[in-house]
Amino acid sequence: MRKFTAPPHGICIHHSAVDDNPTANDTEAYRRYHVKANGWDDIGYHFVVERINGAPLVKAGRPIAYQGAHCPDLNATHIGICLAGNFDKYPPDADMLETLETLCRDLIAKYNIPAHEVTYHCRYSTKTCPGKKFPQSGFLLSLGGEVRP
Repeated sequence: MRKFTAPPHGICIHHSAVDDNPTANDTEAYRRYHVKANGWDDIGYHFVVERINGAPLVKAGRPIAYQGAHCPDLNATHIGICLAGNFDKYPPDADMLETLETLCRDLIAKYNIPAHEVTYHCRYSTKTCPGKKFPQSGFLLSLGGEVRP
């Protein structure tokens, strides 16, 4: 793994594209997949928001000092966050979005990240990530960012 050469200056949001397993540790499942299937040193995301026993929780992924493996164009500059769930099939629950918003606000404050540097994986790939039913514009507005086409 490579360390960030400068503090991260953005956040890239993803979804797992598979249903959240409410009784399992999805973060560890993603870590195993990224290491075994992709041959990476660790999970690609810095954080995962998943539901455990009914409550949304933020789980640590890749150490924050290290560049991500979540979006090739942004790995060296952005913190990667994955929201567990398939948001091509259904929208994220309000409490999951609130947890994601709180995490983003904390990271924005800690790293002095401008709200316009919060972005989505789909802007850098042909994927729909963070999902067709993720409220992209509304979420950016909740962080004080701009609606983008």
